[in-house]
Amino acid sequence: MGFEIRVVIVRGHDDELYAALQELPAVIVRKLEPPFEALIAAQVARDADELRERFPQLSFDEDDEAQQERLYEVLHLEDYVALSRRMPDVKFGLVHVDCFGGTCINDAEVRKAGEVIWSERGQSAHQSMFGQLGLPADSWYFAPFTRDFFDGGEPPAERARPITCVFKGELEHASITALTIAVQLMELPWRISIADSRNLIVVYGDNDIALSFNSAGDDVTIGGRSHIAAEDTERALAELCEEIEATGADYKVTLSEFGGKHVRTFEG
Repeated sequence: MGFEIRVVIVRGHDDELYAALQELPAVIVRKLEPPFEALIAAQVARDADELRERFPQLSFDEDDEAQQERLYEVLHLEDYVALSRRMPDVKFGLVHVDCFGGTCINDAEVRKAGEVIWSERGQSAHQSMFGQLGLPADSWYFAPFTRDFFDGGEPPAERARPITCVFKGELEHASITALTIAVQLMELPWRISIADSRNLIVVYGDNDIALSFNSAGDDVTIGGRSHIAAEDTERALAELCEEIEATGADYKVTLSEFGGKHVRTFEG
């Protein structure tokens, strides 16, 4: 399931700024406490339909093109640009968090006097933005960027982590049953999370690496991601590939850094 949120962040707890952020239509405004002392205005709707559902007072006419364009502006927090022009001495940060399948990509920018003075896109763009605003940027995890935070929900028990590496590949002459037995015989920290006749989910450590084997006709595909350093991931996958080879399967698995840089191809 996907998750999206757009937020405007301003450093400090200035009362005038707090009131100004509350003027933005259809947002939820919160004060974040030290050490991350900031004001945050969040647009939690994922699309125009959810925006109408959450804020029925908007009452935009679906047949009116101009009103639909205005709805889009509200959804994407575009009114904050005018707010930035109104307060030219303040740095305003905007970030769009878009998560799917455990992968989050952030589009971030900082404006002053309405003009973009910095922008970045990537897994850690929010941390760079915090640094631009003079806010702590020492942790990738940020609780307001989790589902239900602004609806009063509890943060997830397991904190999300940035993805360092991804891998994918194919196995010929392989069977899920044989692979399951092979992994069962591996020493900790390897363990099986889910296993059935067509699928096998394997994890390493405290979900440091997660990978799936999926039956595809006479072959098996493999894919997954890592949250640990590339060199540690490479060593762990080398262990796993030895066990794959012992089952009699032919395999080719490519390991890359999240940004796309090739690390190693395992073949056997």
